[in-house]
Amino acid sequence: MKQKFGITFHLGLPKVASTFLQKEIFPNLNNISFHRKRKFNEYKNLKEEKLTCSHLFSSEYDRGLEETVDEITGLFPDAKIIFLVRRHDKWILSKYKYYIRKHGSMKFENLIDVDSNNGFWKREELLFKNKIEYIEKRCKTKPLILPHSLLCTNPDSFIQRINQYLGTSLNSKAKKHVIVNKSFNEKQLIFLRKFNQIYKYREIKTSYKLINRIHYKYREFLLHIVGFTGRFLPKSLVQKKPLIKDENILSRIREYYKKDWDFCLEYSKINEGTESKN
Repeated sequence: MKQKFGITFHLGLPKVASTFLQKEIFPNLNNISFHRKRKFNEYKNLKEEKLTCSHLFSSEYDRGLEETVDEITGLFPDAKIIFLVRRHDKWILSKYKYYIRKHGSMKFENLIDVDSNNGFWKREELLFKNKIEYIEKRCKTKPLILPHSLLCTNPDSFIQRINQYLGTSLNSKAKKHVIVNKSFNEKQLIFLRKFNQIYKYREIKTSYKLINRIHYKYREFLLHIVGFTGRFLPKSLVQKKPLIKDENILSRIREYYKKDWDFCLEYSKINEGTESKN
């Protein structure tokens, strides 16, 4: 009997342990060929009938997820998908901290507004149920949905779920308890946000990719230096205004998406991602 080789895609969400998986777990899985994030689009050059081993591709999507799922399933109808979720208030806060570290200066209250829906992120964009059901509808195999909280409370179980889904095992080189890309503290982020408000980032667009890349890396390095400097400044000088002015906004976000989060947790428990659809 001819052996059937599979192809799996880890599609995010961003800020849900993606870097940890891409650096520490996926490269150390046995019996599968892992393609790093920068080579994600190489899947488009694969031919399903010519696969000689199982493949795993990894990237992160929130906006644009559905389009990527359509592209993947158009080429590989039997593809498996891994999708990680995080409680909404924690996820959007982590996104905001990352946004500041990437030149952002917007106030958190303008990022998402669950009361009147006038934020940069619209309420419906954070409905993970819609994303999960879209993946399930497009794929022949149920996706593996994992909550970030499982990695925090029981990393061994978290990794075991991935191994069961992929038919892999984790080699001894893997570090299962590593924090990757730890965020700046609140004082540093406030200082960095203020810097971004004064020194606006302007992307240069030349025909030379190397020059564009050098400019971006220079700004990243500059922001890192500014953020690091903020660590040593007195709180009285930096924290005149809190990172989040509305102290109740996170609890309102958590309450607004409670049903959606409960769905994610229940789906993760019931559907371990190993059953094929009839």
